[in-house]
Amino acid sequence: ASSFMARRARSIVRRPAAAATLDFSRPASWAHRRHALSSFAWAPDSVWISLAETRRRFSSSEAARAISRGGLFETAAAVLLQGLTAQDLIRDSHPLKAGETVLVHAAAGGVGLLLVQLANRAGAKVLGLASTDAKARAVMEAGADSVALTHGDWIASARAFAPGGVDVAFDSVGRTLRQSFEAVRKGGQVVFFGMAGGDPDPIDPRYLMDTSKTLTGGDLWNVLTDRE
Repeated sequence: ASSFMARRARSIVRRPAAAATLDFSRPASWAHRRHALSSFAWAPDSVWISLAETRRRFSSSEAARAISRGGLFETAAAVLLQGLTAQDLIRDSHPLKAGETVLVHAAAGGVGLLLVQLANRAGAKVLGLASTDAKARAVMEAGADSVALTHGDWIASARAFAPGGVDVAFDSVGRTLRQSFEAVRKGGQVVFFGMAGGDPDPIDPRYLMDTSKTLTGGDLWNVLTDRE
């Protein structure tokens, strides 16, 4: 990736930003110039953009004009980075299928909100985890079927949401990795892609064997290695 986009996107990845769902079915252009939407993302048909209290679908050309007029280039760059991460997680780390049940950690975060939206669009049932009531409302507005608060018994919530446990948990917190395994069903999968809350405890391979559960990792930079 260009150093410009990496610097700009990483610098704002934790800032509140407009939530969007972009179609990344074709390769994105890289950010060489700030004044063109195509320098940040390619959306063939339309894009959902949420700004303030308004959420509606824009055509690609409308989105380009809106981003240009609003000076939202940093947001567009962050959505591209986070959107590509979310896409990689549900297409490569765990190819998500319609009807599957999904647990998303930090669901109100940048990648989390996009995961909720993309999983919803894929036909999955989504349980999001959030730390506050305000964040829980944002997760529900993004399309989650249910939300559990992290200071409660969210493992029990996951098992109530999907009897026996969810099919897959996307864990970006780290220290919750062991609990994520408790929340997934036998034969389910945990996708580990971050350590926002600290390093995870080791997982005994014998536990994976005994429960037929699997652990996989997801890091965009192992996939996004050049401009092509």
